[in-house]
Order: sequence, then structure tokens, then C-alpha cells
Amino acid sequence: MQATLARWLSAKDGAKCAYAVGELIHSRFPAVEPPDWERAKREASSFSQSIAAATLVWCDPPMVDMWAAAADSYPDEPLEAHQLLDPDGIVILAKPLPRILDAGQPQLPKEQISAITWSTTGRDGSTVILLTWNQHRGLDKVGWSDQPRHTILAPGLSPSTLGIRQIGSPREGEVAVQLLQVLTGLIRSPLTGESEYSGSKAARKVAARSGMTDPRIRRVYLRHPEHAVAELQAARDVRASGTQCPLA
Repeated sequence: MQATLARWLSAKDGAKCAYAVGELIHSRFPAVEPPDWERAKREASSFSQSIAAATLVWCDPPMVDMWAAAADSYPDEPLEAHQLLDPDGIVILAKPLPRILDAGQPQLPKEQISAITWSTTGRDGSTVILLTWNQHRGLDKVGWSDQPRHTILAPGLSPSTLGIRQIGSPREGEVAVQLLQVLTGLIRSPLTGESEYSGSKAARKVAARSGMTDPRIRRVYLRHPEHAVAELQAARDVRASGTQCPLA
């Protein structure tokens, strides 16, 4: 999926995604130049190369459950550079992680997050662009806020929520920022372990077609999955009590 996404970003639909990101940035920060297609193509190509070169972080099902539970009680705090696993990265989840898109309307359907990507940009690398991705194959629309929607052909993942943050700035409820903060905290905690793989022979062949010569997979998992039920309940108790997540 990492290879497929990298190849997609370097093609026409990836440029549409970059153009839509540019439209939102310009609408929020009028001093930033409006998007144009040539720049969108260059930015999508650069992002494609970043994704292809990144170490893929893969979370197994018990880890996804713990991640979701811990995120529920994580405080709204500024994003710091040490909370990014790498300057550019991609996380793939073994199963979708459900998140409420609008805290004021919890009855609405939840976003089903299957992947997260992020990329640092700007002259000093202080701006982070984050995307959550849902499982989807076929025609879809990409666009955010009140900006126009662009028709794309999704390759199995389709962009969902978009976050744009300055390092050191408040999170302000943005889902992808919170999830990365929590994942980094979990990975550095004694609850989890990790191992590294180079991928199967078949996966490496697919990766090679996308220019990925040395694909690396960083698998993160609960160190004691047999304790997952108790740990999940503890995380939920933290949420119910209104106290801060211990990872903060």
C-alpha cells in the first residue's frame, strides 16, 4: 500500500490532492500564493518521494485498540518536533481506527482511519502537513472546508482529514496531530515493542516499481497482548475520570 500510494501521488490524481491542499492553505493564509497546477505537480512528486523513502510504521490490531483508547484522553497540547517519529512518514493500521470527526456531533458517522501520512515543509521545516486516509477504491472527491472538490480515482486509500500545524502551535482539535502524539508516546512506553522487516519478496517487487529500493517496515505491537483488555480498561477509566492520559 505504501508503494501504491507513492506511485499514485506522483501521477495526476496525486497532483489533484496537492492542489486541494494548496487551496485550503491559501484560504487560511491569504499571504500564501494560490495554488497552480505546475507547483501542485512538483509538490505531489516531492511528497511521493518522501513517502517512498519513509520507514513504514505498521500497527497490529491490539495496538490499534490501545492507540484509540489512549487518544480519547490525550490533552490538546502543542505539536512538538520530538512527537514526530520521523520528519516525513507513513503509518498503516492493521484495521481501521474509528474517530469522531466533529466533537459537537458525536452521533455522525465516524471516520475510519486506515493510514496517516505527514510531511514537514517550509524553509525551516517547521510546518507539518498531515493527512488521514480511509480505505477506498474507485472514484472519490478530494477537498476540504468550503473549497472545491476534485474528482480522483483512489488506489485503495483516499485522503480524508487534513491538518496543517506549525511546530509549537496548539493542536486545536486536529485528529491527525493528536493521533501522532499518542502513537509516539505509546512507542516510547514500556507497553509496546517493535521489530523491523524488509517486507516479503512480492512486496519488494511492487515497491521496486515505485522506486523503493530498500523498503523498511517498523512493526509496533503491545509487548503483552494478553494484558490488552486490562490496559484498555485502564485507558478508558482515565477518560471517564477526566484526567490526562499518562502518555502526555
